[in-house]
Amino acid sequence: MTDELSQALNNLEAIKNGDDPTESSEAAASSVSTADAVNTAASAPVGTGNDALDAARRVVNEAFVENDWLSDHLSVDDITVAVADWPRRRGQAKYNQRATEHVFGERVPKSKIDRATGEYTVLIAEGIYENDMGWKDTVLHEVAHCVAHAKHDVYPKRTRNGTSNGHELASHGPVWKSLAEKIGADPTSCAPRKNEDRKPYRFACVNGCWETGKVRRSKKIQQPWTRHCKQCGADCVSFDAGDEMPDEAGTCAVESIKWDDRQSYLRSDKQL
Repeated sequence: MTDELSQALNNLEAIKNGDDPTESSEAAASSVSTADAVNTAASAPVGTGNDALDAARRVVNEAFVENDWLSDHLSVDDITVAVADWPRRRGQAKYNQRATEHVFGERVPKSKIDRATGEYTVLIAEGIYENDMGWKDTVLHEVAHCVAHAKHDVYPKRTRNGTSNGHELASHGPVWKSLAEKIGADPTSCAPRKNEDRKPYRFACVNGCWETGKVRRSKKIQQPWTRHCKQCGADCVSFDAGDEMPDEAGTCAVESIKWDDRQSYLRSDKQL
């Protein structure tokens, strides 16, 4: 018996039972197409002609396929991916904004970004893809920002003077770090700062939340215990570039400075 004849007999039997034979076939086709759409989302050709843009879009699609919980907070269709020819910045996430173009130069004009509630734009520097500088991690880094904002609505929360109002919802606070780790991004990655290798002093959170370079022996470098990490609240530390970071909070490990903690600073004559 041929497949066509078998299908015709099945349809006839369905009609005798008072059923519509077209409903079951349409439902089956719908379920197949839905499954195919999910399984092929990551491998579907993007076809923009821009390798970096295509690669970034593919990473976003793969992230949503491999982490189905992301769709509980944000739809992949709500994320617009674009690339820019930035010389230093690696990536940026824009909240409640949609890019009307997908390829930019060194500048991303405000006229090309529309306000769109519930939509997000992920911008990635083309150069990090071309030079294989952790472009996939950067894309996931920015996707984590978008998901954190969608999940917590007001993330990142800021006061009028631009400082973080609660470190849990800060841009790179515990909320973002948790989501970044969950989708496979390095929660400590960041863009290299200009001339960072020429800065002789390091200033950092003793718990590793962040680290930055300094040119001068400012009060931060000489008295790191006067500054506290906004993310974890620990005293900061300072040390010479190239040396290991001190283990104890509030320590100044700069060799040219004669005191190393608050007590020895108070006992000194405070003149270098």
